[in-house]
Amino acid sequence: MTTVTGTDEAMHPTGEDRAWSESYYFNFVDPKTGVGMFTRMGFRPGNGWADALHAVYLGGSRVAFTYGRRDIGQDLSAYDGDLKVGNLALACEDPFRRWTVSYEGPAQDIPDGAILMTRAKLRPEGWHTPAHLSMQVDIDALTEPHFAA
Repeated sequence: MTTVTGTDEAMHPTGEDRAWSESYYFNFVDPKTGVGMFTRMGFRPGNGWADALHAVYLGGSRVAFTYGRRDIGQDLSAYDGDLKVGNLALACEDPFRRWTVSYEGPAQDIPDGAILMTRAKLRPEGWHTPAHLSMQVDIDALTEPHFAA
């Protein structure tokens, strides 16, 4: 049996693999309203950058979409407690128990999120409307941590 500690929520040593990534994922859906969220933040020291994709599902096929990127160094421990990319911020309030996901800034208001499956340069003019997204979601764990092989 593996035992977890609060330090397991921190950045991990990267090793030599150039494609190595430290990733954080947060998702939810409210079945009553259809509102949901998919968030991924990844730190890629081999590439020298971190990126963040954040999509808020607004019911039906409407989506508010954001993407951000920042330069980073090789030592990921420097980013413990600094999980900010673009206008997206993640905060570990209590390891394995509570996280906060917040966003404040520009977004793309997309009437039909299926367009995101089309390469950006092939999307028709007017496929989104510039918008402002302001949100915060507090995520509380329902179970103890567990591992999958």
